[in-house]
Amino acid sequence: MKEQVRFYEKKVRIEDLYETIREFKVRGFSYFLFMTCVDWYPRNYFEVVYALRNLKTGENVKLRVKLPRENAVLPSVAEEFPLALYQERELAEMFGIRFMNHPDGDKLENVILEDWKYDPPMRRDFDTAEFASHLFGERKYD
Repeated sequence: MKEQVRFYEKKVRIEDLYETIREFKVRGFSYFLFMTCVDWYPRNYFEVVYALRNLKTGENVKLRVKLPRENAVLPSVAEEFPLALYQERELAEMFGIRFMNHPDGDKLENVILEDWKYDPPMRRDFDTAEFASHLFGERKYD
């Protein structure tokens, strides 16, 4: 029977995030698997999840940090994990989260949504039907 992949979880405060990431890297969690964001719109906060792996032991850890939807700012971890560089860019574009001390600057320009002038599209309060109607007008199909 194949062994299941397990993740240990740790909740982290915003102000402790960078130091916690560094501590886990020193403890052998040197492989950055991914980061993602959950928009808890009704509760008015985001939860950003970082997943790290220890290649020697096979252990995985998820670091979870809550931040307010308004003025959502996190420290960049791209200096510790260069793979985070592009994933931070994606979260900036899709959710509107700012990453302080990002190697490409604190105000990241869009690379996925090049000429996007609208609210971040992955936020749960983004109205796709209204957006499509505004951008394309009413369309009728036979």
